[in-house]
Amino acid sequence: MKRKPTARDYERRLRQLAREEETLDLKKQVEDREKALGLRRSFKKPAWAKIMMAAMVLICLEIIIYAEVVMWKHYDLSALYALVGVAASLSLAIWAYCEKSKAENTKGGIVYEKAMQENDNENLDGEDAAG
Repeated sequence: MKRKPTARDYERRLRQLAREEETLDLKKQVEDREKALGLRRSFKKPAWAKIMMAAMVLICLEIIIYAEVVMWKHYDLSALYALVGVAASLSLAIWAYCEKSKAENTKGGIVYEKAMQENDNENLDGEDAAG
C-alpha cells in the first residue's frame, strides 16, 4: 500500500526542483557566455529537403559515371538513354527544390528571416514596456 505524500514530501520536491532549475539556468548562462566569446558554436541541422536534394544529385552523378564507364568498355552508345533520363529527373528535382525553398523562406510575401527579426523586435518592445 502506497503512503500518502505529506507536506514535508512536497517541500522536499519543491527544493529539488528549485535546485534543478538553478542548475539549468547556470548551464544556460555558461553556454550563452561561451557563444559570446566564440568558444562554442551552435550548429544548425540541415533541412531534410537539402539532404534529399544532395542525395538526388549524388545518385544522378553515380548513374552518369556508370553509363560513361559502360559506354567506354563496351563501345556502345545505348547507355545514352540512361543519361537523358538522369538529366530530366535531375532538372525536375532541382526545380521542385527551388520552388519548395522559395515557399518555405517567405512569410506573407516577405523573406522569413526579415519576418523573424520583426517578430523579435516586437517581443523586445513588449518586454521593455512591461518591465
